[in-house]
Order: sequence, then C-alpha cells, then structure tokens
Amino acid sequence: MKPELLLINPMLPAIDEALCASYIVHRYYEQDDKHAYIREVGHAIRGS
Repeated sequence: MKPELLLINPMLPAIDEALCASYIVHRYYEQDDKHAYIREVGHAIRGS
C-alpha cells in the first residue's frame, strides 16, 4: 500500500503525476470543509 500525502497547494502537473505514482495524494486545497477533511484523513497522512 502506498503512503498517504497531503498536498496543501496545487503542484505543477508533472510533479503531481510523479507524486500520484508513489503516494495516495489528498488534495487539501480542494476541500470546502478543511477541518472535517483533516478529521477524516489526518490519521493516515505520512507527509505534507
């Protein structure tokens, strides 16, 4: 299973693709309710 990563801000497409190849990417910046999102996925995040 891939480690999980929290992206705070958008990345360039090439970087985003490379991250997605190695990690489960959570896009914090796309969330309307950021606090609820962190409560939902925060336990699994291994990098940001």
